Amino acid sequence: MGLFLAREILGITGISIQETGTYGQGARFEITVPKAAYRFSDATGPR
Repeated sequence: MGLFLAREILGITGISIQETGTYGQGARFEITVPKAAYRFSDATGPR
């Protein structure tokens, strides 16, 4: 249920999440963010 809910929420913004782990070696999640869905900040650190 948790991954389903996360996938649905992220899907609204075009971001996708996928579980790609290998059985017996732990979970691995890959998140894909389209170029139009992020930006870099000019800030050099916390203020």
